[in-house]
Amino acid sequence: MGRSDEVGTVITGAFFGYSETEQRTYVQCEKWSIDTDGKSMGTDALPPPPDAQEVESPSGHLSPNDVRSWIVTHCLEAASGAPTTTTGPPEPHLIDVPDVKNKSLADATTLLEQAGFNVTHDTQIVADPALANIVVQQNPAAGKYARGSTVTLTVGALATVKMPPVVGLTEAAARKSLTNLGLLADVTFVTVAVGSTDDGHVITQSPPENTDLEPGTTVRIKVGKAAPLPTTTTT
Repeated sequence: MGRSDEVGTVITGAFFGYSETEQRTYVQCEKWSIDTDGKSMGTDALPPPPDAQEVESPSGHLSPNDVRSWIVTHCLEAASGAPTTTTGPPEPHLIDVPDVKNKSLADATTLLEQAGFNVTHDTQIVADPALANIVVQQNPAAGKYARGSTVTLTVGALATVKMPPVVGLTEAAARKSLTNLGLLADVTFVTVAVGSTDDGHVITQSPPENTDLEPGTTVRIKVGKAAPLPTTTTT
């Protein structure tokens, strides 16, 4: 049983039936080549397009509309070159990507993840300390994209400097060395013996030398300071 249309000297159509062995109903496209006298014909299988789905039913029952729809779509239209309607994956649901530029990395990540996007980030060296850890670019920019898409954030980062060695320097020299690199000095004085070489000099520093630091970082140094000599009074 089937339906056919003539295309030139070729009739395209289909047949369907129920396979007792496989316990399923099947539909198959075919084409029949007709001689010019219209009396003899040969038959060749006409496979459906790759994205077509075979019509199956575990119970062996198919409605006429199901069969007719499948034949028209995958046999007749495919053979005639007409557009074929197939059922593919649904179009992705597009949602707005929030504009998170000028927000902190933490806030931007929260907004994007709540909206349904994945987030990655990289860094870009900036001169303005106010832009440190702030989103300066996003890709893709604000617009509509599929839920689950990845948004890459570019976050501002200050160029780092190496912590200089300041142990052994005088307090003034240590402060100058740190200030020249944009670092801040937090000085604590430690009592040392009178005449000690540590008097007036840096004894310890934190962090240690060669540590990578951002400008504006506070460095703690301890400077020796001799105790004052006891005073004596005469009567």
